[in-house]
Amino acid sequence: MDSLDFCKKRAEISPDLQDRTFDDVGVFDTAGLVENLFERISAYKQYTVTGLDSMGNDLERHVTLDYQKDADWEYCTSLTSIHEGTMLFVQETVARCLQRFLSGDTYNVNKRPPDGKCNVKYTVGDTIVISEYDLEHKKFAKDFKTMRTTVMIPLIYEYEEIIDGEENEA
Repeated sequence: MDSLDFCKKRAEISPDLQDRTFDDVGVFDTAGLVENLFERISAYKQYTVTGLDSMGNDLERHVTLDYQKDADWEYCTSLTSIHEGTMLFVQETVARCLQRFLSGDTYNVNKRPPDGKCNVKYTVGDTIVISEYDLEHKKFAKDFKTMRTTVMIPLIYEYEEIIDGEENEA
């Protein structure tokens, strides 16, 4: 299924996204966005993220990216912002949504979350950007913030735990 059709179906069943209109939608090549917004990792389809997780534990995630136009998508990562319409806010929302899989943080809730030392592979679809306007302040607008940007990226998540240097699928 292509990315846009999958995101539309996900929006229908997601309480947070049900009221989205797909009247003004952009479909963008995710690999191209990564290349433009994250120059340091754009050349890599495999890399390692190290540091501390939210609980203060050491982490080492070996992230692999596979960009596809069509797949049997498992879930979407999404992010919404309400702002006054400046393109900077649209770009920031896109970048923050991309960071979710680039850092290896997002996962299918029906599978094991990434933790400790692991391999994480994402099959990544096109980035869907929905722009909505509420100039009459009847739907979501607050003060001067009359634009809502929703970014959705369909993904397939695969996880492998690494124990003492050996990979174990979870």
